Amino acid sequence: MGSYKDLISEHCDKVAFGVVGLITLLIVVAMNTGSDPVSALRDKINLYQNKIASTENEVPTLTAPEIPDVAGTVEKRWRLTVLSRKTPFGAFLMYCQPAVMRIYQIASEVVNVHEKPVITELAIERDAEVRKPVVKVTFKLGKLSNVEVTDVTVLRRRLATAGDRGEKQFKEVGKVDVSGGAETGQEFTFVDKTVRAGKRYVYRIRSTAKGAADKSWKEGSQAVQLSDPAPPEEESKDFVVPYDLRILFSQGQIETTGDVAYFDVEFEIAS
Repeated sequence: MGSYKDLISEHCDKVAFGVVGLITLLIVVAMNTGSDPVSALRDKINLYQNKIASTENEVPTLTAPEIPDVAGTVEKRWRLTVLSRKTPFGAFLMYCQPAVMRIYQIASEVVNVHEKPVITELAIERDAEVRKPVVKVTFKLGKLSNVEVTDVTVLRRRLATAGDRGEKQFKEVGKVDVSGGAETGQEFTFVDKTVRAGKRYVYRIRSTAKGAADKSWKEGSQAVQLSDPAPPEEESKDFVVPYDLRILFSQGQIETTGDVAYFDVEFEIAS
């Protein structure tokens, strides 16, 4: 029996054919059972080509861009024009008519201002000193400028009631001291102690001012101003001065008649 090397030498051609056959068999098996990357890539290319072909009609068609009329715009702006609201744009700056701004200094007119006063409140109160009802009149001066208030007078008119014809004109009932000066909107109070019980009254305030001689009066202003009547005559039916009832206990002894005790009492109604 020959050696191992001798056997290989004798049968090397057979071994070679066997190896080639085995490799061939492996290639055939691999091609039939494995994936082909070339075929897979070709299939993807075909798929994308089909997608592109199917969406070509869906892509919007782009319109041609509008070409601006440069020549017409330059020609229009080259013409001399005047800037105005109706003109969208004017000529070039060097050909525009220059804008002119004129500044006028107008001094504000200084005038005398003296507006009418306003009665803000009317209240009926009881004065402990005179022991009877009184009317408290609260009012404010109107707007004042370049004037000096020299006099403030309270006017009153008695309205008609049962058995009383009243008064036709307003009469003075008192004055308010303004010697210390007066300002716009300054508030004053006047207490009328001469009212009578059961009567209705309407009040007005008269203010007198002295304006600067070298200045004119503002429209609506004048030296003498009267406030509006308060309360308005149509609303004065409830503004009635009430009676003041006073009860006086006289000194003496309690008199007893049977089971009833008596005490001397005097009363009076203040008017």
